[in-house]
Amino acid sequence: DGHDIVLDGDYDVPFGAEGWLPGVHLLLNEPDRMAEFDRAMVERGRDTHSLTRTNVVFALAVGGRYDEALAAADGLIAAAEATENPYVLSFVLWVYGYAMREVLPVEALHALRRGMIVAKETGNRANVTYLSAVVSLLECTHGDKLAALDDVTTTIRNFHNAGNTIQIHTSMAILATLLERMDCHEPAATIAGFGGSPLTEMLVPEQKPAIAHLREILGEQRYESLAREGQGTGMVEMIKYAYDQIDHARLRMLEADMST
Repeated sequence: DGHDIVLDGDYDVPFGAEGWLPGVHLLLNEPDRMAEFDRAMVERGRDTHSLTRTNVVFALAVGGRYDEALAAADGLIAAAEATENPYVLSFVLWVYGYAMREVLPVEALHALRRGMIVAKETGNRANVTYLSAVVSLLECTHGDKLAALDDVTTTIRNFHNAGNTIQIHTSMAILATLLERMDCHEPAATIAGFGGSPLTEMLVPEQKPAIAHLREILGEQRYESLAREGQGTGMVEMIKYAYDQIDHARLRMLEADMST
């Protein structure tokens, strides 16, 4: 398989891009295996652009090993800057922000905002999409809630336009978490039902306490009813519903600001 081809040493993958190969383990809920493979690749000395090392950090963070991720990320941004490659820098800033959001949220937010600037200025739509997903969660609690809604809208739209059905569910899990934090409880429960899966629970751990709070606020019966409704909704209909609820949440916040 691909692992064996890379490990036997007969093929030299440019820029350390082989670090993405074990990403399939995330779909299998095996982030530790991804981290193990990428660490072995780093030790081979071919990670010229720090991409494989960055994937180690990402895998550790997905696995909830934040202290290890923090240690592995030491000097990573400086290494990315040294490449003078805007893709690498914005990618590293995304992963750094994702990995640090639990332990150093303000620093993570600064990194993500910087990554957004780099990615937008250089036309890297993929990294803009991934950065928007993570920055929305931090903006909601440590920054600008309106910006959080704009960011999650970007994420949903880009994944939808790309036909990335897996990541659409992830973006919906993020939106459900944001709406719960904004006290939009029933829409949050409906969207959580659509976005919920073992993969989204792993990638968006913030969703778990959000759902627990929704169950408490709405009651088990009401929450389950709304979640089942979301689960049974088609993707196109759910995306339209999501945009409508983003607009409603934005309007509520603007009205609240005007009344104060």
